[in-house]
Amino acid sequence: MSRPDIIGDAQRIKDVLLRGGVAILQGDVGYGLLTATPKAARKSFDVKGRAAHKRHGMLGCADFRREAQLLDQVKHDMIDAITIDYDLPLGVIAPVRLDHPIVESIEPETFRASSVEGTMAMLHNNGALSDELARLSLEEGVAFLGSSANLSGTGVKFRVEDIQPEVIEQADLVADYGLAKYHLYERSSTMINFDTMQVVRIGCGYELISDILLRYFGFECPPDPGRKANPFGHLWEPAAI
Repeated sequence: MSRPDIIGDAQRIKDVLLRGGVAILQGDVGYGLLTATPKAARKSFDVKGRAAHKRHGMLGCADFRREAQLLDQVKHDMIDAITIDYDLPLGVIAPVRLDHPIVESIEPETFRASSVEGTMAMLHNNGALSDELARLSLEEGVAFLGSSANLSGTGVKFRVEDIQPEVIEQADLVADYGLAKYHLYERSSTMINFDTMQVVRIGCGYELISDILLRYFGFECPPDPGRKANPFGHLWEPAAI
């Protein structure tokens, strides 16, 4: 018996991604499919049966965000309050610097599948394994892009055994870390477009995030209609590519 080998597993996942493979790994908000090349990104879309309007998100962190996403200091403070001070996961959507080396390295086809009008989503604070991979992404100068490990439209999966077999079979590596932290929410990450201050998806920790933004910044998020009315929490989705 031993502890999870987070550093070693992150290195193994990185090696798979850089070779053009697909990895499945646990994050606090659920299991995800991660890729780093156009071929692997297309494979993940095909495996999931993912609609053309869906977008990849990238693993990120505060340092990467401050380098690559174009936001003013107040917006950075909002995000830091949520992800650092209160230690919550968050999908941050914002315009990106097209001349940032990591953004610039994304192939045009993959960039189109990962962006909307110059904005990209960056997942912050998704657990120790994701955080180490975000650090490696910066170190390697390569974007690690992905989405939930599931058949599209079936909801985020919080255990490996709940991921459909046809998705598992297409992965080159599966990092099984057991039950994801935020499984009780039965939704993926909360996502906010900080350029327009629009809630894009209600997800994990939404009531806490809403309270933080109102308490410290006077910004009021829309109410959550509940999982029965909106199972996946989407309040807005982009048009098809």
